[in-house]
Amino acid sequence: MKRLYETLWPRRPAPPHADPALFRRARLHLTAWYALTLMIIVLAFSAVIYGILAARLPGHRHEANEPASERAAERATAAFALGELRIYLLLGNLGLLIVGTAGAYLLAGRTLRPIAGAMARQRRFTADASHELRTPLTVMRGSIDVALRRERPAADYRAVLQEVGEEVDGMTVLVEHLLQLARGVSPPDPRPIDVQSLLAEVERSLMPIAAGRGSTLLIDDGPSMTVCTDRTALRYALVNLVSNALQHTPAGAVVRVCAAEADQGVAIRVIDDGPGIPADERDKVFLPFYRLKAANAEGHGLGLALTRELVAIAGGTIAIEETPGGGATVRVWVPRGGALPAAVAVVV
Repeated sequence: MKRLYETLWPRRPAPPHADPALFRRARLHLTAWYALTLMIIVLAFSAVIYGILAARLPGHRHEANEPASERAAERATAAFALGELRIYLLLGNLGLLIVGTAGAYLLAGRTLRPIAGAMARQRRFTADASHELRTPLTVMRGSIDVALRRERPAADYRAVLQEVGEEVDGMTVLVEHLLQLARGVSPPDPRPIDVQSLLAEVERSLMPIAAGRGSTLLIDDGPSMTVCTDRTALRYALVNLVSNALQHTPAGAVVRVCAAEADQGVAIRVIDDGPGIPADERDKVFLPFYRLKAANAEGHGLGLALTRELVAIAGGTIAIEETPGGGATVRVWVPRGGALPAAVAVVV
């Protein structure tokens, strides 16, 4: 019986990242309304049944010449029958109320689960957006701090303001992408992009972070390669990958970015000499809110999850490759043509 119950009504916890206390209160509140509605219906039905049966009992109608002893006997029989009927109705209503309340509790859980799931997705999106916007803000703050350390020519200040302006423009487009991600729609805007130029832009944006940690950021020189993809999505995916590599490796580490032609497209690799990613966790790091068991860096495990979505908008794939000698290598492949359906793979 227990196995049959679990098969028909499997126990499911509240959706992940939903507020368990709020979900429980709402479920109990909805159960109370379901139970109250059921109780009103059952009591009304019982009252109707009781009234109909009581009216049909022989003790309520007597012939004019009927002996008094027979009338008394009929009244006693009717009173006994009504008493038994009240007991049966009471027990039946109580049983129905208990069973109905249990069913209402299950029904309330099923009713509220999509709502709780939507709330969880909304919270997860808010956390993703906050995490993703923090990187360009950090870049702008670093650029401003470097510019204010000492007096500089007006041209240097103008260059810093131009970089900040570029970050603001990119953040504006990123916010639009985040809104589209929240709606479940990917709006690729494929345009021809020079890969080496884009990597140089990423290097310029993240150099203040690397300098602040005493780390080395190297962008390998390579031949000119052009891809047709969404520039903003690919740029922020690479910025996020390089930023994660800098933040999740010890101070003084070396992070290298290289690009090469591969499979009718371009493969961009972000390589670091940090602790690396264990093989049993490589298929989990792209999940929202997942953090490596040995990770001590700040963060909520959101960057790679959204990076995967950004790479998908760019029409590419993202994978974690085995790194000889230790460290981690993240490979982003982008086709030369327009945006293609994206897939996420883990290469070991």
